[in-house]
Amino acid sequence: MVQELANALATVFGSARAETWVRLRSLPPENYAENGEEDPLGAEAIFVSITKRDLPSASLLANEATAVASVVATVCQRSMERVHVIYEPPGRHRIALGGRLI
Repeated sequence: MVQELANALATVFGSARAETWVRLRSLPPENYAENGEEDPLGAEAIFVSITKRDLPSASLLANEATAVASVVATVCQRSMERVHVIYEPPGRHRIALGGRLI
């Protein structure tokens, strides 16, 4: 599933080979809660964090977030409502790959 996600998301982002990385972490249901909910919907949620070198305009991000949620929902067999996309601050001058600052 991880490779399938990486390939599908690379298509969404228009990434060249090896430019889209996917890390999968599982969160046990007993480690998740939502206030006021006995059986939170978030227990089956998928949180997607995206770090890009630079962030495009809000309208482009909105379109991309919809595409990302659709791809992740399809690959993971969840509804799009359970996919939460979080854009991290731009990576420019903040992330070093192989020791080289991007």
